[in-house]
This record gives sequence, C-alpha cells and structure tokens, in this order.
Amino acid sequence: MPADGPRATQEAGERSATAVAAIRGVMPEGRDQDPARYPIDGRVPAVALAPRTREELAGALAAAARAGLAVAPQ
Repeated sequence: MPADGPRATQEAGERSATAVAAIRGVMPEGRDQDPARYPIDGRVPAVALAPRTREELAGALAAAARAGLAVAPQ
C-alpha cells in the first residue's frame, strides 16, 4: 500500500517536528530565527538557527545529519 494520504502526511509531520526539536535541543536559547525570513525556492524551512560558535554550528549540523534533514547555510 502506498505511503500517502492523511496518515502518511501526519506521520511525516511528526517526524519533522521531532527532528526540529532535536536540532533546537542542541542550541542555546535565543538562537532561533524566523524561518519565514529564509525561504528557499518559495518554501519556508522547518527551522532557522543562528549559531554563534563553531561548537554550536557543529552540534546543529550533527543533529540535522542524525535526523536526515537537509541544511542550507545562508
């Protein structure tokens, strides 16, 4: 049975929310940015962060890799 329809959409949304929470969890408070300010080909990213140190950047990239999310530095 194909993985489409409302249930598949809901499951994908839940996985995405879990991944975003994991990435935010490695960053200190206040590093979130408004994702609407960073559209990519007309789509709004799930999360936008502003790491201030190499360690914060490395943590965010590692969390995104573990979650299987694409990263688009700007």
